[in-house]
Amino acid sequence: MNCRIKASALLGAADLTSALLAPLALPLAATVMYARKKYRAQLPWRMGKLPGLKTAPHDGPVIWVHALSVGEVNAVLPLVKKMQERWKGACLVCSASTSSGMVALEKRLGRTGCALAGMPFDVPVLRDRVIRHVSPHCFLLVETDIWPGFVWALKRRGIPALLINGSISSRAAARLGSLERAGIEAAGLLYGGFHTVAMQSDDDLGRLESAGMPPWVHAVSAGNLKFDIEIPCLNAERKAELRTMLGIDDRADLVITAGSTHPGEEKAVLRGLLRILASSRSPDRRTGLGVRLIVAPRDIERGGELARLASAMGLKAWRKSLGPVPRDKGPFQVVVLDTLGELQEVYSISHIAFVGGSLAPVGGHNLFEPAMHGVPVIWGPHVESCSDMARVLLASGGGCEVNSAAELENVLLMLASDPALRKEAGRNAERVVMRNRGAVDNYMELVAGALGPCWS
Repeated sequence: MNCRIKASALLGAADLTSALLAPLALPLAATVMYARKKYRAQLPWRMGKLPGLKTAPHDGPVIWVHALSVGEVNAVLPLVKKMQERWKGACLVCSASTSSGMVALEKRLGRTGCALAGMPFDVPVLRDRVIRHVSPHCFLLVETDIWPGFVWALKRRGIPALLINGSISSRAAARLGSLERAGIEAAGLLYGGFHTVAMQSDDDLGRLESAGMPPWVHAVSAGNLKFDIEIPCLNAERKAELRTMLGIDDRADLVITAGSTHPGEEKAVLRGLLRILASSRSPDRRTGLGVRLIVAPRDIERGGELARLASAMGLKAWRKSLGPVPRDKGPFQVVVLDTLGELQEVYSISHIAFVGGSLAPVGGHNLFEPAMHGVPVIWGPHVESCSDMARVLLASGGGCEVNSAAELENVLLMLASDPALRKEAGRNAERVVMRNRGAVDNYMELVAGALGPCWS
């Protein structure tokens, strides 16, 4: 007898469990969030309070856009601005799951008329209160921060939910496929509440379909929004100001930036810096250039830890959160960028970039952020969430994949000692970004289709 556990049964069990545990779990979660500064501001949103959510009078659709963190916020911004242009009377509600994501939203959208919100815990009483309050005509969820109970609650109310810029790793697809073959509709639980699932690439779409994609969901490959991220145009004055704050001499320093790093990756990059400084091919010895390493950890609360690590390895380090780098204390070889919202600008004054979350088994981060500034990119083998970027950068000669810390050290030394190679790789990286732009238009049509003819 073939007994299947339906997605509806899984959802019912999850909702019942969360409702029963809520009286105990919610106070505990609230206590933990309040105790940690970076989560404290999110607490009212998580509890479904929606403090300060003000929606301007509108005569267009209410569109709610939810992103996980900074990377997803940056990816969806071009789409948000396109929607503002197309539906001028629309009310756009934008939310994020992390404090850094909310900061990015406020910084980039705070003056555009968008309402800012946070996502509640996926508990029936909280999510229902928020959905009633916002009353969206359409809900867009960016990439992988899937809240199945919330999405199914929207479906029951007839509100179309779209997963945009979706991706799924081979490992995750294999797990879902195994559950499907065992008679458990896990993919149905996660994706069955969506009106449309739009994936970044054909490979992502194929993996999702093999994992047991529900047949009633419209699933397509629409391209990668991260190719369309707005390229910050920093003028010469702003670049000079940025270099001064970071203690960089624009005429004499080679800048290496390690962005969105995770534990273990920083030590590998620091060892690479030591290799460069000790090598007979060091820019210091050949041309008089100084080498500066900027490390931007994914978790900015690790700033002190990384400064101590650099010092223990014999490198002089400064934390950006303490203020501009003091000139009177001598050159600092390492600057820890433990502040929010500055990495994109720092990439623009860099000569080499390593993108973290890739040497550590995290799945990778946006490789195009440094590439769009004409900076050659290095990444590790774990790039499931940005595999299409890695593929096109590698094919074009705009980037390089390393499989170990030792390989990373070697590639850093090679690029640091060969200006011609750096420039060629940087030009190739920038060309790749420009060739792959245009996914925003595909997503715009999907949103228009979900809203229907009354908002066309």
